[in-house]
Amino acid sequence: MSNNYEDICKFHEKFGLSNDGKPKILDEHATQFRTKFMYEELEEFIESYNKQDLAGMADALIDLTYVAMGTAYMMGLPWQDLWNEVQRANMSKVRATDASQSKRGSSLDVVKPEGWKAPDIEGVLNKYK
Repeated sequence: MSNNYEDICKFHEKFGLSNDGKPKILDEHATQFRTKFMYEELEEFIESYNKQDLAGMADALIDLTYVAMGTAYMMGLPWQDLWNEVQRANMSKVRATDASQSKRGSSLDVVKPEGWKAPDIEGVLNKYK
């Protein structure tokens, strides 16, 4: 069984949407298309929530993730290495104890503690240039 990102790669390769393995910004047409596609899936999530349609919400989340990961693939981003770096940084965050600690105004948030180290995205990308 393959992992999610391998599935994304296979799908995009099947339809000739490949990359050269080097991180890059997509051209304007591709960027606009992919951005519109992600908004469309987010809107489907919101519409499904408004209908209290759990299956629709689940479908929209999977589709949004699929499109976002596909966009990363088309950009030649080293997904797993980027994921690992963001995961490292995220796991060093702490849970907000009340809404006043959150820039989003919610006690459901996680926040950056004193001394938190941001993910080194540039460092990861530089390995692939």
